[in-house]
Amino acid sequence: MRNLADCLAPFVSPLGYQVLFVLELVFELCAAAFVADLISGSVHFYLDYGRIDDKELRLHVEPSTEAVIKFKENSEVYQHATLSDRFLWNTQHHHEVPYPPSDSNWEQFMQGFRPTFPFYAVSIGLWACGVMPDWIARIWIFGVTLGLLAPFTHMAAHARTRNLLKGRWGRVVCWLQDHHLIIHPETHRNHHIYFDCDFCLFNGWANPLFNMIHRMCVAAGIFPSQPPTVTTRKEIAEAAGHILEVTLGPSDGTDAPPLDKSAVALDIRPASKRSPSPTNSESSSSSHSVPAAAGKHRPFEPTILL
Repeated sequence: MRNLADCLAPFVSPLGYQVLFVLELVFELCAAAFVADLISGSVHFYLDYGRIDDKELRLHVEPSTEAVIKFKENSEVYQHATLSDRFLWNTQHHHEVPYPPSDSNWEQFMQGFRPTFPFYAVSIGLWACGVMPDWIARIWIFGVTLGLLAPFTHMAAHARTRNLLKGRWGRVVCWLQDHHLIIHPETHRNHHIYFDCDFCLFNGWANPLFNMIHRMCVAAGIFPSQPPTVTTRKEIAEAAGHILEVTLGPSDGTDAPPLDKSAVALDIRPASKRSPSPTNSESSSSSHSVPAAAGKHRPFEPTILL
């Protein structure tokens, strides 16, 4: 059976067949877009939660895209790190310098294509052998293909936040974002505040499912209660003799991120002059504010960059 419309063709009129064909086409396109979003979220989660074994590289932070490019080209720390550590650092450092990307458009495409190609080969083989039904093959293969666009839909969201989408193509991209056919900046914003939610980068359709699975896995102890970006920032501050207190959601004193994430507070203090934690009213005054910290010299000051 190639599609549902063909199966029901003997029982419906020509107009009914056309309606069924269009409905099935729309369903398969939407399903492929959901698959693409789910794949992008899975890959993004893996890269965000991957462990960088080289401590010196893990704790290294650059202030700008230009500095990141120079660091990758000239630093022995980066050059001597393993391929896995370099790839993970390059991805996780995006939380510190979200835009513009330090990799070219071609390199971003190839970073998705290299691990995706085996899926293409296996999927086509299964379909050719008759193991994978036609309709599943269409959804899966087209979904994987759309998933290759996730780096660009992701960067387009950051570009719009900076009012960089101009001209005819900019208006087209904004229209797609406004209709949630690709990821909207507001849909992606929480990820750059809390780092433990909204991982999906193609259109955000799969975020509710992915967030629910993530919360269940955290509750079961499968994943850490705090995302690696938070723990790495703490590690950087402690290495410099400071204390970084991070509150995800209300300042309730717990390590596990609460489900009601109404505010975020990032606070750094000298280790020798640790002051009391901010109250709920202080930390919830603005979901995008970074409270100033006591202490004059701060080698690492966390910021919320979207």
